[in-house]
Amino acid sequence: MYGDTNRLRAKATELRTVADELRGRARTMIDDAANVAWTSPAADALRARVTTTADDLGRRASQVDDAADALEQHARRVDEVKQAIEDAAAWVGERWNDAVHVARTVREFVEDVPANAVTGFMRVVSTVAAAAEDVVEGVASKVKVFYYEVAGVQVPEQKVIRAREIATAVPSTPVAGSKDWLDLKDTFVSRGWS
Repeated sequence: MYGDTNRLRAKATELRTVADELRGRARTMIDDAANVAWTSPAADALRARVTTTADDLGRRASQVDDAADALEQHARRVDEVKQAIEDAAAWVGERWNDAVHVARTVREFVEDVPANAVTGFMRVVSTVAAAAEDVVEGVASKVKVFYYEVAGVQVPEQKVIRAREIATAVPSTPVAGSKDWLDLKDTFVSRGWS
């Protein structure tokens, strides 16, 4: 989806080779001009022209180096974004899979249980006050409780509510490598689904 950054790096290496060749040609030109054996205004003009051309080659070599730097920097940034997407996909994927599993497999129960057996995962449907009046000869009365189970394990109601909210809001996840994973992670964090 974002291209092969190794190809960008290979192109940067090629550009650095070109820059080195340009600098090498410039040095060779200057050395050759310095070795011109004659002295005359024409020889001086030749040396000046060669120096100007060599300086221009040096500037172009620097520009080619700058282009190679830009390619390498772009490749680094693309790799960072790809890694951020991969990290977001793993983080969101774990939470989304858990939520969908809970939302699809949760079982709801309403049962009569002894009042003293109510756990934190259960919501009392009838009032405790009414149940307290039903105490018979020191035996605690029964109350109706509502609770959730996933794979035979009780889970808090809030977890079920959140799981259903996630499964409804995010019916499917983005394709692998999509930047939408980053947006989805932001959604999870902003809604407190972490």
